[in-house]
Amino acid sequence: MNTPTPTSQILFSAVSKQYNLFKQSDNYAFYQEFKLPCQTISSCDLSNYDYYHHVDDEADKLDYDHMASLINKVIPAIEMMCNTPTKEIKMTHE
Repeated sequence: MNTPTPTSQILFSAVSKQYNLFKQSDNYAFYQEFKLPCQTISSCDLSNYDYYHHVDDEADKLDYDHMASLINKVIPAIEMMCNTPTKEIKMTHE
């Protein structure tokens, strides 16, 4: 889904596609069962965070202000996805 929100965009991650991360996530089982979008929202693109799935990935490495800002910016997109009356949001990258 590439729909702009008032202050940001929700985009499909090229890194995620390259490594097929959606099918490796817990979300994929829900998609398989219910055939509904099961998005993952990330505060990085998985190429700009040195500690992703790293032994040193600890809470003190996280940017909590950035995460809070991101959450507040994507709320309109999440609300739209949750409250859409039809199923116009579909998987396009299987």
